[in-house]
Amino acid sequence: MSALRRFESPHERGVSTILVGSDALKAAAPEISAWCQGRRVFLITSEQVGSLFEDAVRTLLGSSAAVETLIVPDGEEAKSVAVADGLWNEMLERGGKRDSRVIALGGGSVGDVAGFAAACFLRGVEL
Repeated sequence: MSALRRFESPHERGVSTILVGSDALKAAAPEISAWCQGRRVFLITSEQVGSLFEDAVRTLLGSSAAVETLIVPDGEEAKSVAVADGLWNEMLERGGKRDSRVIALGGGSVGDVAGFAAACFLRGVEL
C-alpha cells in the first residue's frame, strides 16, 4: 500500500478514525499515546499475533500507567463467555478500573472478544 489513507466512521458516541497503510501505526502514535496517557491498558491478543506485533504496539503506550498483555485463543475458540470471564478476572486482578483502556491486537475473533470484554467490564471501558 503506497499512501496512508484515513477514514472517519461516525457513530452515536462520536467518530472513530481508521488509518490504513504501511505507516498507519506510526501515524496513529500521537493519538494512541494521548488516549492511553496515565491509564492502565489491557492489550488483548492471541499468542501468534502478539509474538509478531506486541513490541511495536507497546512502544506507542509509553505514556500509559501500565500495559498488561492478555492472551486469548486463536479463532472461534476465543469467542466464548468462558474466555471473556477469564479476561474480566485478569483485568480485575491486574488493577483494571473504569478509566482503563482495552486494545485489541488482532482481527476477527480477538477483536470480537476484546470488544465484548471491554463493553461488559465495570459497565464498559474504552476500546
